[in-house]
Amino acid sequence: MSQKTDYFKLGIFILVAAGLLVAAVLVLGTGALFRDTETLESYFNESVQGLNVGSKVKLRGVAIGEVSSIGFTYTRYEQDKPVGQRRQYVLVEAQLSRKLLGAAGNGSDGADLKQYIDRGLRVRMAAQGLTGTNYLELDYVDPKANPALPIDWEPENIYIPSAPSTVTQFVNTAERFLRKLDRLDIDRLMGNLNNLVATLNAKAEKFPMDKIGSDMAATVGELRALTAALNRMTANPDVAALPENLGATAKRLRQIAEDPGFQRSVEALERTLTRAEKIFAGREQDMAGTLEALRQTSENLRDLSESARRYPAGVLFADPPPRSEVVR
Repeated sequence: MSQKTDYFKLGIFILVAAGLLVAAVLVLGTGALFRDTETLESYFNESVQGLNVGSKVKLRGVAIGEVSSIGFTYTRYEQDKPVGQRRQYVLVEAQLSRKLLGAAGNGSDGADLKQYIDRGLRVRMAAQGLTGTNYLELDYVDPKANPALPIDWEPENIYIPSAPSTVTQFVNTAERFLRKLDRLDIDRLMGNLNNLVATLNAKAEKFPMDKIGSDMAATVGELRALTAALNRMTANPDVAALPENLGATAKRLRQIAEDPGFQRSVEALERTLTRAEKIFAGREQDMAGTLEALRQTSENLRDLSESARRYPAGVLFADPPPRSEVVR
């Protein structure tokens, strides 16, 4: 009986030891026992083709964790909603190093993380070389151009909004360009372009190219002649000495103006003009009478000249005028 009891205890010991060995292998193999991690989740409204469980998560090129789960948001948060009202977001979870993650993984209340998100911290897919595999990249982008996806639930883990990947942005831009291209009337545009080319050809054929060429040649010849004349003028010693002569003349004029004798001559001239003005101011009436007498004399001479021209004999042989009677 005791021997059977020993076998039973031995079997239990072997099972417990095997279980502990399996648990130790699992714990040590995953490193979870010695790993201080934090769970991050983000939502993507695009295909995550090329992203797999185990893909790296990098912060500005530095690996800080890896993807742990890929699914859909409606399987966790929207099971109570009708199928038509569920959002088709892709849920991606990642295990990040709490040490490398920073303030968000140090037991904070999320205020620091919200500041980072407001500044533009986003998660987006990036291609890893030409292998076709992708990884998640945390980086700062323009928050206005990359707003967070609308959600109506409270995330269970640390949540950082996503931004469209570079490939998606390129595809969206190409699609918008193709849609605009479809709206263009290509046939009409090509017809207008052909008409424009034909009009330009017709205008070009009407240009008097021979005349324009001859006129240009004549203009160039005149410019060359003018340049040669200017060169000869500047080479003339008299022209070269002109600035010096002008400077000497200006200097001489300055000396004359500053000469005391010139100043006295100007003062004497001013006094002479003043005297003349006073003399003529007192004899204005006499001068007026004299001018009137001169005017009458001139008229009499003009009449005499006219009479002599018309009747020369009468002027030469006419009787003298009667003697005037003087009243005494």
